[in-house]
Amino acid sequence: MIAASNDTLIAVVTGGSREIGRAICLALSGAGVRVVVGCQENVDLADQVCGEIERDGGNAVPFLADISNPQGAEALLQAPLRAFGKPANILVNNAGICTPGNLHTITDSDWEQVMATNLMGPWWTTRAFARLLDGQEGDIINIASTAATAPLGRSHHYVASKAALLGITKSLALELAPAIRVNAVVPGYVATERHKSGSVKEQGNILDRTPLCYIIKPSEIANYVLYFATMQCHATGTVLIMN
Repeated sequence: MIAASNDTLIAVVTGGSREIGRAICLALSGAGVRVVVGCQENVDLADQVCGEIERDGGNAVPFLADISNPQGAEALLQAPLRAFGKPANILVNNAGICTPGNLHTITDSDWEQVMATNLMGPWWTTRAFARLLDGQEGDIINIASTAATAPLGRSHHYVASKAALLGITKSLALELAPAIRVNAVVPGYVATERHKSGSVKEQGNILDRTPLCYIIKPSEIANYVLYFATMQCHATGTVLIMN
């Protein structure tokens, strides 16, 4: 997005209250972007993120919405209009869930829930985002996973949702150009609480499969989101793999 200054930018971040989402919200705010911190359940955590941002001189509001249905996604994208008087021009589709399972243990309900959050959620938020921008410039950054290109052999619903997210990233980039750019950041293993809680052996196995023997930090993902969203990056349909 080409803008005179970052104070013209407003971002909606789904799943913005924890770990990767929190890091993204803090990074965007640190660059002068006003932020709507989206969360599905614990608004107290979103309030804490907004408090951190405001203590550093930024501007952020929390918003509780379930993007796994179109009504929740629409409500979330309406939030910037009420908070800041105009629609968001940055959308970060970060919210995602992963439940364990294999061919015989993943239930239909599991499949539908993961797809609703990881794939249909970004679809619905993108639809609302583009409609509200009404031809103005904007950026969409989808947070995918290397599971999409290097399957896990398990959690097949998660793998399918992230692979499909990469597909619609490229497809929507063609449809929405030139006004709206659509790119994806694709992390490998990230130092979140879920991965930290694994056994020493599990963590060692991950490092053994990582050429740099290094686990990505949420702040590093946030830096790439910041690049796409605020650095006048002339790219769309780009899939940036952080592996």
